Amino acid sequence: MKKHFLIFCVFLLPFFVFSQEKFGEQEEPHTYFFAVRIITTATGVGEYFIVYAPNGTIEKVDLITMAEFERQALGQNQSNANLKGENMFEKNGIKQYKIHTWLWKLRFAEYPYFKDEDNIGWTQNFENTYMPRPEQMEILSGYGINKINDFIWGNNLFRLLKDMENSQWVNAYMQAGKN
Repeated sequence: MKKHFLIFCVFLLPFFVFSQEKFGEQEEPHTYFFAVRIITTATGVGEYFIVYAPNGTIEKVDLITMAEFERQALGQNQSNANLKGENMFEKNGIKQYKIHTWLWKLRFAEYPYFKDEDNIGWTQNFENTYMPRPEQMEILSGYGINKINDFIWGNNLFRLLKDMENSQWVNAYMQAGKN
C-alpha cells in the first residue's frame, strides 16, 4: 500500500499541482480604458481620461492630463488602462501618436483659440463652427460618438485615431461636412 501511495505522490501529485496553477491563471477581463472628450478647456481642446467600464458601460471616470495619456498609452508609465505597458498606438497601427492632438478638427471648422490658416478643422460648418454637421455625426457614430461631447473610449478611440491618419477617410469626413 505504501508503494502505491509513493507512486501516486511522485508521479501524479505534480500533475494535480500544475493543473491547479493553470486553472487559477485566468486573465482578468479588461475593465479600464483610455478615453477622450472633444471639448474646449482652459488649456486647450480635449480632455483625457481613464474610464472604468466593466460591462461596456462607463461607471467611473478619472481625469488625466494629455501628457499622462501619452506616456501611459505609449507604455512608458504604469496604467490601469494599459496593464501590459504596450505602445497602444503602435499596437493599433497608428504611425504618429500625436494624431490625438488633431481630434479638435473633428468638431471645429477653425481652431477655437486663435485663427490661422494652418488651424483649419475638418467640419467646414461655417454656420456653426463649433459643431460637426449631422452627416459627420453619422460617421462619428461608428466610433460610439452619438453626441459631440460623448466619451470616445477603448478600441473606438484608437480606431478613430488610426482612421484620422488616412487621407481618404479625412477627405470623406470633410466632404460630409460641406455646407
